[in-house]
Amino acid sequence: MAGDPLHRLDEITRRLRRECPWDREQDERSIVPHTVEEAGELAEAVESGEDARILDELGDVLFQVVFLSLLLEERGAGDLDAVAATVTEKLIRRHPHVFGDAVAETPEDVRRIWKEVKRAEREQEEAR
Repeated sequence: MAGDPLHRLDEITRRLRRECPWDREQDERSIVPHTVEEAGELAEAVESGEDARILDELGDVLFQVVFLSLLLEERGAGDLDAVAATVTEKLIRRHPHVFGDAVAETPEDVRRIWKEVKRAEREQEEAR
């Protein structure tokens, strides 16, 4: 597994956090403007249609996700596996037409179901 690119990225991110003064001083508030900037650059790359740029900018956004996940881990609030598990569960919940009994014949049906599930999630959260 040590040759796995995601594992390598995680190792590099951890090393940067330990050994780079700039990375060591970052927290969620200081790093999120860079995350937003990278997401904007990704959007521009997608608009350009240049696959090499898209690949590069996707990597930058992925690094932001790995870095922010590490910050959560340092606080004992989660980690990259928890982030992946959370989004996986959310995708399954919000696609009952794929993973459940709901029926969606059109993209409009999918959007309607997505909104209904999201609204129900919000209502559950507010009830807690």
